[in-house]
Amino acid sequence: MFIAYLDQLEEDKKIVYGIHITHASVMSCYVLDRKTKHSHFVDGTEGGYTSAAKMFKTKLNPSS
Repeated sequence: MFIAYLDQLEEDKKIVYGIHITHASVMSCYVLDRKTKHSHFVDGTEGGYTSAAKMFKTKLNPSS
């Protein structure tokens, strides 16, 4: 359902997106200070955001 929504936004020329679906995820934490300055990143396994980026780049430049 969410992908159908993204597809519709892309068809309406509002966004361009890439996606990668996998069986698991990985959470990484970047900690400057445990109490106030930390970030959490969630990524997919088996290529994660880099695989999604390949799809995105192909859509932006289909001739390459």
